[in-house]
Amino acid sequence: MREKSEVSEKLKWMLAESKAAGHTVTEFLSDNGGEFDNSEVRTILRESGVRQRLVMPYTPQQNGCSERDNRTWWKQPELCDWHIQSYHKLCGLS
Repeated sequence: MREKSEVSEKLKWMLAESKAAGHTVTEFLSDNGGEFDNSEVRTILRESGVRQRLVMPYTPQQNGCSERDNRTWWKQPELCDWHIQSYHKLCGLS
């Protein structure tokens, strides 16, 4: 994403792509940044049946699953390539 204001649009895209791939998003874990903790994002998540969970600032321990996933992505080159391509697509860089 180039701007924080794009979060809502990218969130809708991510949820649609996940659904198209046959995955179910049940929880959205994020920090307390204003781009994630606002009425528009809460409405999108509520309408999609996704629970939003905000973590306390400066507590990476609460984000353990993501931290483990990131280590897994970067240790396996083929996953790393896929992850980078997906990230670039999500951010509009490709």
